Amino acid sequence: MLNGQNKHAVRCFLRNQPDRELRYKKISDYLDNAKLPYMVDFKFLKDGIRIKGQNYPILKMDWI
Repeated sequence: MLNGQNKHAVRCFLRNQPDRELRYKKISDYLDNAKLPYMVDFKFLKDGIRIKGQNYPILKMDWI
């Protein structure tokens, strides 16, 4: 944490991949159950970023 603000890494997906959201959901569920101490939290956001009127998904992760 820096001055009360969390830092994040963001991956932006520019190409359409219909099953991407489902795949990241399955990965997230697996890692939640595995409780691995060295993994960082991440969240898939379907409409994560808007560029020139078009929404694109992003993967938001804790910065390490």
